[in-house]
Amino acid sequence: MHHENTPAARELVHDACQPLTRAARANLPAKPDDSHAAFHWSTQHDGLLRTEPMSRTTALAFDFDPARYVVLVDDEPHATLLLADVDHAGAEAWLDDVLVRRGMKPANVAEMPYTLPFSPDWSQFRSLAPRVAELGRAYAAINGALTDFIETLPALQPGPSPVTLWPHHFDMATLVQLVHGDAETAPSIGVGFSPGDDNYAMPYLYCSPYPQPGDEARHDPPPGWQWHTQGFVSLVLTTPHDDAGALANDFRQAFQVAMTTLPEGIGA
Repeated sequence: MHHENTPAARELVHDACQPLTRAARANLPAKPDDSHAAFHWSTQHDGLLRTEPMSRTTALAFDFDPARYVVLVDDEPHATLLLADVDHAGAEAWLDDVLVRRGMKPANVAEMPYTLPFSPDWSQFRSLAPRVAELGRAYAAINGALTDFIETLPALQPGPSPVTLWPHHFDMATLVQLVHGDAETAPSIGVGFSPGDDNYAMPYLYCSPYPQPGDEARHDPPPGWQWHTQGFVSLVLTTPHDDAGALANDFRQAFQVAMTTLPEGIGA
């Protein structure tokens, strides 16, 4: 998905998902890795980004086609809001009303630990609808690819985390932890997809070994991949495939190279 309007659509969706993750922060116990505020891909209802359940029955979701909020009760749509019909403030008010009616805290009681560097015009949800739907298809393919990649990994311990979409950077990824211990400091490889950011305007794949390898440890990347070394060290692929099978193979090839950059014995 490389189109001139792709960055604008990505910013729209990224911004629209913030009230949902804020609601999760308001209603769920905090986890050390912040995963209580993250999203997971649901293959139900033609594909949704959904929060963790915020009560015994209720979760929130974002649907890409058409762009709308979905309130899920027992995994079935209970209420929806088309985002082309509202602005950010109107959507937040609608969401808080739904939450309070269902006995939960409004999203606005939660403090956000970050701010986004953009404030897109939500009226673009109508004109950018094809690009927004395309982004949804990309996340669906990435979720399938990462799930396939995880299933074919060798028996690493403690191994991969669930496939997660992180609301701050809006990347979908798994962290393959290679040694038991604190996930922040233990050797690992982050494998995922970014819909674009300050480093690359368009979507890209990444495979990031930790500890970050120095010059001598960075072996030749797989075809199409390159080493990114400005600000962070990672293998990146700026021309990702569209289908899950080819994407899973891309991730496997990069992971094999990333493993060779780590100190001997890790992941053996």
